[in-house]
Amino acid sequence: MPFRHTVVHTGGITILADGTVKITNRKSGKTLQLTDVEQGCYIRAICLIAEQLIDNIDFKEFHESLVEGDFSRLKKYHSVNALVVEGAILSSVTVNVPKDQVETNAPLAVRVNFDEIGILLNEIYAGVNRVYFSATVIVDTGLIESRWEIPVEAVPRESVLLTVGDSKFDCYLTHRGK
Repeated sequence: MPFRHTVVHTGGITILADGTVKITNRKSGKTLQLTDVEQGCYIRAICLIAEQLIDNIDFKEFHESLVEGDFSRLKKYHSVNALVVEGAILSSVTVNVPKDQVETNAPLAVRVNFDEIGILLNEIYAGVNRVYFSATVIVDTGLIESRWEIPVEAVPRESVLLTVGDSKFDCYLTHRGK
C-alpha cells in the first residue's frame, strides 16, 4: 500500500501546546480540532474496527461498547445520535494477594472475587454505563512471585479460585524466582 503510515489531507495540520490537533481545509477554510482525549477515542475505535475487519480479533460485547462509547464522545463531529453507550471504560486492576490470603501453597491457590472488583470499579467510575477491566493478580510467597495477567476478555464476573495447574487460567500465569 503506497500510503501506509502516511497522513493524507487537503489542508494544514497544527499541533497545539495542549496536544490538540488542528486540521484546516485550505479550500473551505473549515477547521477541525480534536483534543487529546478525542484523538484517543477516534484512534482506538478505528483500530478496533480495522482489527475486526481483517479478522485479527473476534468482536466481543466490550469491543462494541468501547467503539460505541468512543464514537458517542465524538458526536459533535458526526451528528449520529443513535449511539447509546455514553460511557464505556477500559481499565486495569492489580490485586496484590497477601500471604495470609493464600488458600494453598501446593499447588498455589488464591481466591479473587472479580464481581466485587467490578462493583468497586462501577462506583469509582460513577456515571459510566459499562466498565471493563483486565486484571493482574500477584502472589509473592517470598521465594517466588506468581502473576496471573488476565486480559479483559477473559476476566470472569464471579469469585474464582486461581490455582496453578488450572488450564483455564494457566496461560496467563508466570513465575519469577527471587
